[in-house]
Amino acid sequence: MSKNEALDTKRHSLAHLMAASIQELFPEAKFGVGPVIEDGFYYDVMLSRTLTPEDLETIEKRMTEKVKQGLRFERSEMPNR
Repeated sequence: MSKNEALDTKRHSLAHLMAASIQELFPEAKFGVGPVIEDGFYYDVMLSRTLTPEDLETIEKRMTEKVKQGLRFERSEMPNR
């Protein structure tokens, strides 16, 4: 994590929100790593086809809908193995 732990926590939560949105739209999606990075976050996703700009807009809309639901995010520390 960077020096801004609060921002990293938000980005981490948003990465999970994005993954949940992708999974709803593409149930066959397989996920790899999804770390927080210096200027945002990402997830490696394997799909049967390449995402289009329209797909990305749909994913973003789904994420926005989830944010508007007021879902509760709770941070917890997990031990490293």
